[in-house]
Amino acid sequence: MDPTNICHLNGSEILEIARSFASSMEYGKSCSCYMFLFCRVDSSCLSYKQEFLFTFKKWVKKLILMGKLLEFTQFMETVFETCQLIKIDIAIYAAQVLYKNSHIYHAVNILNICKNENDLRVTDFIERLNNILVEKWHFRMLNDKKRNSAYALALQHAFERGHRSVLDIGSGTGLLSILSRRAGFEKVISCEKSDVLCHIQNDVLEANKEKNNINLLQKMSTSIKFGKDIKDRASLIVTEIFDCALLGEGAITTLKHAWTELLDCEKLCKVIPHSATVYGICIECEEIRKHAKYSYKNILLCGNQDTCDEAHQPYTSENMKTVKGGYKELSDEFLILNINFNSIKELNNLESSLLLNVDVLENGIFDAVMVYFTLNLDERISISTKPDQESCWEQAVYTNHNSPPVKLGTAVSLNINILEECIFIQFKNEEMNIDIGKHTQINEVMVLDIDRRLVARHNDCEYFEIYEQCISRKLCHSNQALNICFICADVSVIPLLASHGGVNFFTFIEPSNALLKLLLHVDSSLNKRIQILTRPMLYRLHEVIGLKKFDLVVSEPIDCNGLIKDNFIEDMVNIKLVCSNETEFIPSKLDCIGLCISSHELVKKNQVADDEATLGLNIAEHINKFKVSTHPDIEGVTLEYQLLSTSFLCFQLDLSAEINNKKELDLFMSSENHIEIKILNDGSLTGVLFWFNMSFGDQLKLSSAPSIKTHFHQTCFILPSNPFVSSKDTISLLVSRYKNFIDVRYVSKV
Repeated sequence: MDPTNICHLNGSEILEIARSFASSMEYGKSCSCYMFLFCRVDSSCLSYKQEFLFTFKKWVKKLILMGKLLEFTQFMETVFETCQLIKIDIAIYAAQVLYKNSHIYHAVNILNICKNENDLRVTDFIERLNNILVEKWHFRMLNDKKRNSAYALALQHAFERGHRSVLDIGSGTGLLSILSRRAGFEKVISCEKSDVLCHIQNDVLEANKEKNNINLLQKMSTSIKFGKDIKDRASLIVTEIFDCALLGEGAITTLKHAWTELLDCEKLCKVIPHSATVYGICIECEEIRKHAKYSYKNILLCGNQDTCDEAHQPYTSENMKTVKGGYKELSDEFLILNINFNSIKELNNLESSLLLNVDVLENGIFDAVMVYFTLNLDERISISTKPDQESCWEQAVYTNHNSPPVKLGTAVSLNINILEECIFIQFKNEEMNIDIGKHTQINEVMVLDIDRRLVARHNDCEYFEIYEQCISRKLCHSNQALNICFICADVSVIPLLASHGGVNFFTFIEPSNALLKLLLHVDSSLNKRIQILTRPMLYRLHEVIGLKKFDLVVSEPIDCNGLIKDNFIEDMVNIKLVCSNETEFIPSKLDCIGLCISSHELVKKNQVADDEATLGLNIAEHINKFKVSTHPDIEGVTLEYQLLSTSFLCFQLDLSAEINNKKELDLFMSSENHIEIKILNDGSLTGVLFWFNMSFGDQLKLSSAPSIKTHFHQTCFILPSNPFVSSKDTISLLVSRYKNFIDVRYVSKV
């Protein structure tokens, strides 16, 4: 039957036809029938919402796999007009399918249609996708007026010397391309591989009246074909495809290709920047040391680095100006590399090795080599990434995992290997040549390479002492063997604190392979007592677990970045189904504590403040569409901010609370609190910095508040507008939570 000929049928008949189409996999026709029902039937149609959403998801997936994005967009417009009752559910389902099929930009556009519905599910999803679409360093870079001005001046100099055509490689939002036009260049080609940045750049070019003057190519510069993509070779290449250690973004490979294929070498040609000099300095830094390694029995946990080639990079990116506890310089700066980007000979002969003996100028602990560079845009203009310079750049940190003590008057030896894609530094004083990036075994010691933040967590003495005290107390006071559930899939030695007590079963929810390796290496007898639950199993726990109940539920609810962990709330809800009134929860309660602050530093990390930073170009309006409100991983100890209030309670979450009905379930899954706050100082209200206090029974507490001792970072919720408040004001905030997502709204002055 044609779904357009169902107007005369009643609801049950239409439903039967919709199901028939679905069973024969004619999902488009089935969706049309369901939508007709939602259009003309009251809220009773919600009883078959789930079956419609299942069919809808199948149809959306089919359209996307067939590449029919235009047809999909038209279909969604009809759906939103028709299905008001479940509009948000539909948007989330569609966005999930788009995201899983790598159409993230389109997923955000779908969700933005529902943005004003004030549904936290939509807000949460948009924030997650925006974090993926536009990395936050873009905002810092565009806010760096000194850097932008330096490039503008270098382009002006190049034009004055006779260069007339520009290829901007890795053009991002199009800033350097438009600055090239402002400098006088008539022919500008902009090259950017990112889909979302090309969308943003198109809007930026149009807003700045350059859409018809700049040729935007969405591809890697190494994929540009002369004669096909470009008719003429360029006179000038401008780029900033450098990471914190200069070479990690593939700059050398890109520039070698550019000199061979894209520059007009028979005429006047050059590259901006002209050259670069890379420096290193030996430092002592306790915070880096805490992230380097942790030993427990026959386990050595090593903090891994970020990733340079697809697999493995020997350094991390750090803002050493604001590192917690600061750092001490142990040597003078030393030269690592001089590279001339305008010499194809130097680019081809870059790879080399050198052994450096660096004099120690201070007694201390040799924790790392900090690396930074000077970027010479031309013979007169340079940019430095040194920590004492006001810039958007972070520094590269090469961790010395052994952290040996060094003395004044001695020297440390460094093996430096310079490759096209990376600079490697090996410490000659390392006792063990640990291959960071792989799990290895040295004698009886297992070396596990894990997230460096988890290493810092293990080095947080107070954190582990409290968990050990609570678990030991429970084991000592119990007359029978216990069933323990651990809600901590991360690598953690906490389960081992109970391994020698009276425990029947250790139950884990989707533990990582590294966690299982760690547990079984330390205590192989656990193999017979470990029970692993997948998340689909949680929906039929009684069937999986049987009659046994959990006596103790141990969780690590707060991520190192300062947020409640993903899936934690849902996991707790499901685990409570097989808990008794006697079950003990460690921790038992979470209090979310907030603080109103004013911080220009945070604003610059979150958005392009104004057009002044981008030298009058209209970029802020377009990239700021991708700003987010929730900023985790804030180092509250070193954050520059003005205090506007005392701390206040945002919400409480009782982890030991029983869930016996829908009302109790809703209270656990979400909350909404109106809070009145007395303002202490005049200032612009940037947002709310928040952290968590965890209760362990009646006496013990653990806080993720800003502290020099804790491994935790904090989270700041930045308000969409930054209202001015004064010391005489009392303001009202609405703090809402859905699962682990937290939203803050400025309501009014009271």
